[in-house]
Amino acid sequence: IHAVNGLCEGVMDWFDALDPVNFTELGNLLYFAMQLGGLDEDLALSAIDAMVRCAHHRPEHTAGMLQAGALNVLHSWLSEHRNPEFVEEVFGLIYLLCDLPSEVVIEPLMNELELLSTVMELLEDAPLNMRLQLTGLRLLAMLMTRLQDTEEKEVPMMIAESGAKSLLEGACDKLQKAGYPDQAAWLTA
Repeated sequence: IHAVNGLCEGVMDWFDALDPVNFTELGNLLYFAMQLGGLDEDLALSAIDAMVRCAHHRPEHTAGMLQAGALNVLHSWLSEHRNPEFVEEVFGLIYLLCDLPSEVVIEPLMNELELLSTVMELLEDAPLNMRLQLTGLRLLAMLMTRLQDTEEKEVPMMIAESGAKSLLEGACDKLQKAGYPDQAAWLTA
């Protein structure tokens, strides 16, 4: 156990020091994230931070991460770590990665289509966590609108059939009842 803890600490230090300009380390970033992110939530959070820095640096880095299987890595983490704050961070990163033209996003998303079911499951498990609801609904709305005009109709159909609309209506209702009508209106605008 001490060896694994030492390895995780060393990898987290490396993630924290990773310079987004030096994008030749993408393979190592995703390899270590996939191998060790399921073992240690702190390491996964450190990897998320490194991936966000790389994605913010250049859109080409974001496309490279998608093509290299970042959605698979993130999906595997959602299977391991169900902490709502962690899930919210992953949803935010998925949004960032998929906020590209549809022709870049469609193939990696089709390869990891079960991710949409996992997102819906996690949203259904936390109906009162409004931050998680808003982040997840934002992700689903972006994917739905971004991919509705593509040849691949499976993603928008899957989101439409998954019950996302009832989740949206439930979140709006909860916000209205809690005295936040403006925020509820933002969801339906």
